[in-house]
Amino acid sequence: MKDILFITDFKNLESTINVNLELVNQLSSNFKNVYFINSGNLQFPKCKKVEDNLRDIKKLSNNHFINPKNFSEFDNFLQNKDVLIISNFGRSLNAIKINFFLKRRKIKIFQISNLGFFNVAPVYDFKLSFFPIIKHFFAVKFFKKFSVLLSNIGIFPKYEVRFISNKNIIDKINKNPLIKKIYKKKLLFSKKIVLINSKSYDLFKKNTFNISDDYIIHLDKEFNWPELIDFRGEYDQKKLNEYYYFLNRFLIKLSNDFKKKVIVCIHPGYKLEKFKTFFPKFDVIQFKTAEYIYKAFLVTMIDSSSIVDAILLKKKILALTSDTFGFNEKNYTMNNIQRYGVSHLDIEKDINRSSESILSLLEDKIPGYDRYIEQNICFDKETSGYKKIIKTLKEI
Repeated sequence: MKDILFITDFKNLESTINVNLELVNQLSSNFKNVYFINSGNLQFPKCKKVEDNLRDIKKLSNNHFINPKNFSEFDNFLQNKDVLIISNFGRSLNAIKINFFLKRRKIKIFQISNLGFFNVAPVYDFKLSFFPIIKHFFAVKFFKKFSVLLSNIGIFPKYEVRFISNKNIIDKINKNPLIKKIYKKKLLFSKKIVLINSKSYDLFKKNTFNISDDYIIHLDKEFNWPELIDFRGEYDQKKLNEYYYFLNRFLIKLSNDFKKKVIVCIHPGYKLEKFKTFFPKFDVIQFKTAEYIYKAFLVTMIDSSSIVDAILLKKKILALTSDTFGFNEKNYTMNNIQRYGVSHLDIEKDINRSSESILSLLEDKIPGYDRYIEQNICFDKETSGYKKIIKTLKEI
């Protein structure tokens, strides 16, 4: 039986495992061993940070955490092992050495993109930082495109299969004769693309959580996420303070209007204690976002992949905007509003909006969720996305 290698940067290991917990459980149940390999020391440049709480991460008996110091150690580890690789290291410039190495080793690689959510590409504001933007463009945007060429001339490996939950990608391939021909000739980075249900739909089918309408759930955003800092620097502190002042005021109003307790849920990769200081009057929860969305009367958001659960459950959803937002924050928010088809209000200008008006606004949008569900969440009501993944991996 083959072993699975899940290659990822250990600096975000707890977050990665939490987001992919059901995938990890399924892999562990169907394969002999699941090895988590730290890509940090294999990147260019190296990222030597390893989470201090590695020992505290809940793991199954056949889960193993390997931290190779260099490619020689990684190569020795691979000796006499029959493995398949799950990629969580990407195609940016910092993964160039990993991709060179894996091409030489001729190991089959798979990518799983089943969030039912896709990131909005950043928009560069050259007034903020010219050289960091040029660096980010070359290392990320350009190099992801360039990696396709490198895979076609045999320098980089290709993904054997990419599992996705975005029907638009398949539709674009089928509707464009040129791209369809390129795909058939295996000239994209993925030799094969397989459409599967999103992780949100698989969770829904398991009936893991009871559905209720007990809370107002706010999904907050980290304005100083490392990738954002890379090309625009630290977020303006004055604007950040103003944002949290207006946001707290707006959430208190919603709580009073609808007689519901507000719970703030944050991404597994965010710093919990930091966000507790932003919301002194509310409980801030981490690692239980899906569970609380199932209990939501209303979900408010800035930019979060977890909103997919709320769309699937047809919860009332309110996107929040603000004059304190920077260039990219406005771009992310408006893109999210458009693609999800949700209502939005400004946390400063709409503070006096009546509860009746807000409720009407929210309920009018719910029927429109079906389009997003059909395109990004559920394509086969009978077949689990994870079962498709496991079946494919076993057949390779």
